[in-house]
Amino acid sequence: MKGPCQPNHDFPLTAFGDQNRGFSKTWYTYYSSWIEYSISKDAVFCLYCYLFKRDRGADAFVVGGFRNWKKNERLQEHVGLVNSAHNKAYMFGQNLLNQNQSIVAAITKQTDQARIAYKDRLEASIKVVRLLLELGLPFRGHDESEDLMTKGKFHTCLRFLVENNQEAKNVQKNTPGNAKMTAPTIQKDIVKACALETVKAIRRDMGDAYFALLVDESRDVSIKEQMVVAVRYLDKKGCIMERVVGFVHVAKTTSIALKKAIENLFSMNNLSISKLCGQSYDGASNMRGEYNGLKSLILQENKYAYFIHCFAHQLQLTLVHVAKHFTPVFDFFEVISQIITLTGSSCKRKDQLVKLQLEQILKEVESGERLTGRGLNQETSLRRAAETRWGTHYESILRIISMYNAVLNLLRIIEVDGITLDSRKKAESLAYTMNTFDFVFKLHMMRKVLGITNTLSKALQKKDQDIVNAMDNVNLCKARFKSLRESGWDDLLLEVNSFCEKNKISIPYLDDTYAPPGRSRRCIDITGKHYYCHELFYEVIAHQAREFDDYFPELATELISCVGCLSPAKSFSAFDKKKLVQLAKFYEVYFSSLDLLVLDDQLDMYYLDMTKNIDFLGLNEIGKLSIKMVETRKSLVYPQRAFSAMKLIKSEARNRMGDGWMSDSLLTFIKKDIFWPNKKMEGFQGLRKCLTQF
Repeated sequence: MKGPCQPNHDFPLTAFGDQNRGFSKTWYTYYSSWIEYSISKDAVFCLYCYLFKRDRGADAFVVGGFRNWKKNERLQEHVGLVNSAHNKAYMFGQNLLNQNQSIVAAITKQTDQARIAYKDRLEASIKVVRLLLELGLPFRGHDESEDLMTKGKFHTCLRFLVENNQEAKNVQKNTPGNAKMTAPTIQKDIVKACALETVKAIRRDMGDAYFALLVDESRDVSIKEQMVVAVRYLDKKGCIMERVVGFVHVAKTTSIALKKAIENLFSMNNLSISKLCGQSYDGASNMRGEYNGLKSLILQENKYAYFIHCFAHQLQLTLVHVAKHFTPVFDFFEVISQIITLTGSSCKRKDQLVKLQLEQILKEVESGERLTGRGLNQETSLRRAAETRWGTHYESILRIISMYNAVLNLLRIIEVDGITLDSRKKAESLAYTMNTFDFVFKLHMMRKVLGITNTLSKALQKKDQDIVNAMDNVNLCKARFKSLRESGWDDLLLEVNSFCEKNKISIPYLDDTYAPPGRSRRCIDITGKHYYCHELFYEVIAHQAREFDDYFPELATELISCVGCLSPAKSFSAFDKKKLVQLAKFYEVYFSSLDLLVLDDQLDMYYLDMTKNIDFLGLNEIGKLSIKMVETRKSLVYPQRAFSAMKLIKSEARNRMGDGWMSDSLLTFIKKDIFWPNKKMEGFQGLRKCLTQF
């Protein structure tokens, strides 16, 4: 039994005469041991009277629920005197929870020495589990027979611990075979207890704060769809915290299935959708759909949980959209993918590529075309682009440009020496394509386009990035695209022509009629300049600009603009009272018309206080402002990294990990700063019906 249900909720008000009254959160504190609240019935119940009271009669705390909020003295009357029915029921509940008084514990009498030995064995197992969790290491080996020296990391570490601790060695030596506390089920229960304590610590840190929801999905090594759920909130110190609260295996990735999984996780961790003040996901339709997406389903329950698209995902999705829906770019990346696949399909070809690149570097150094020095001319290789990894398309293009001659020479070698006819023909076709003006133009054009988004994506992935700076970076990115469109054509063409001349590639006369490579010239009446400049260069930039606008709707942009007025940068130069009042109106449920009038006056005082107070001079970020406000008592107010951890924990060697086992291991591994200081063992005792108590 976990105790009474006490959800964090915005409790509705009910009219009692001329006044509106509702459930008070302070009652959780005064009557924490027994009171529980039902959201559906808007009423309170007594947990222990419901379970153990013999004569229930018409007791409102048992049958229909108590909701006469104007008579809160009834709560104390329900508790009554020492021998009241409530206190008797409460004692029955406490006796049930006390395993020391259970029948099994009474039958199984243990000596003090046995209890101490049991505790020592459990502590030893917990120490080993904590070490393995912190390092993200597997527990078991493929064979754990008694006669083997190496039986997995858990047993190996435990043996090392025992061998270097004489007291622990004596305890383990005299332990019965069925009470060593080393079984796989024991290991899993200890990990489960550690995960529960970690989440409890996060919930204590959150308190009653409002929070934002961050969700992402990814497949693990066993091809299971895993959903990571994180919360973002402001702690009591004014620091913005992002904490992972769970990993959930979702058999279906529909919006309804995802919402149900989130609701179950919220219920387990005593979180409420009513406390949501924002949500952020990637750009998949099941997430951000206007009618049936996860965003919309949550907004139906809480209209103040505004959706802000994940900025870093947005950049990658705009790139992928252009690559998939604009034919010339799609064909270009297909060629890039084929080149990387063919030249990196074996260790022999990779070694050949490195050798050819080294020869090219030496040749350029001798001719004075390349500088030498520490850190320059390092060995490199081609890198495959991935839709889910930021910057990989850009890196692929950079490496092909820097290794152009080596790659082209390797393709010509494969064209002659390839084992199969298919590989020889592919190499011939790719070598021909690489040696054309069309390919070189697209190569350098996409380098310029992706160079803008790559710089921005790295900025958006910084831990200390706040939403105002992120929006400034996005606007800067748009401005750079505009500048590239207005004045970037001549520089691009000059760069392409220079590259072609250096590598002896034929340069077409762009004022001639354009002839698509390998296609009919009929019905084509445009010049090469018109095609490369207007239909290719300008069109790619236009695609990117449209995608940026699609992923930042008007409501989200206005909300971010209002938040930006709180920025302390340049002595609060962005302060705008009207926008801050508008920000309060976005959350009208928390601000009455009277509050808005008061806020108008308070903001004037706020601005004067902030600009005159030396404690706030030099601040540049909203996050640092919130910390400083708490320090000066002016107010009392992480998904991709999780998936990187998942790849480490659930590796190829551990691809049969159960969902609960993986989730518990990941929670403690990611949040080791919370998990490691917690040395409690009560969580483990509560998970198992232990015969031995301590």
